[in-house]
Amino acid sequence: MKLILTVAMMTFASSPSFSADLSKANLYDCQGRNTQVSFSTSSLTGEPQLHLSGSPFAGQKLTATELEETRMGYQASVSVANIYDASIDYTLIVPVVMTTRGQTFQVNGVLIKTSAGGLISPESIPGPVQQNTLTALRCRATLVDF
Repeated sequence: MKLILTVAMMTFASSPSFSADLSKANLYDCQGRNTQVSFSTSSLTGEPQLHLSGSPFAGQKLTATELEETRMGYQASVSVANIYDASIDYTLIVPVVMTTRGQTFQVNGVLIKTSAGGLISPESIPGPVQQNTLTALRCRATLVDF
């Protein structure tokens, strides 16, 4: 039994897919229903960028106001509208991907649109305070130099 485990570990360690040169992917290009999302964990300015396009966004380039690495992966959030007491926020969730330069991985992600408030205080009306709309995304995760 000990011999089998040793051989298996040697095979895994010498496998071409095992590399000590792995880094986290920092660019995600995603497609969903009427939605394209480009997300980078950094940029030339050092800030994360979230670019939303498609019918609901009209090509807005946004700086992610919040970027966290959570148990679900990267979670990038941005506010695109804040009128009176109403707000529209987008949150992108994509998995962290370990990769090398030139290697691309296909992963699933989700874009959550959160609408809240309005002209009337949402706490004065029975029902949900926020409305969430989810868009499933298919993403390509890569490692690039900025």
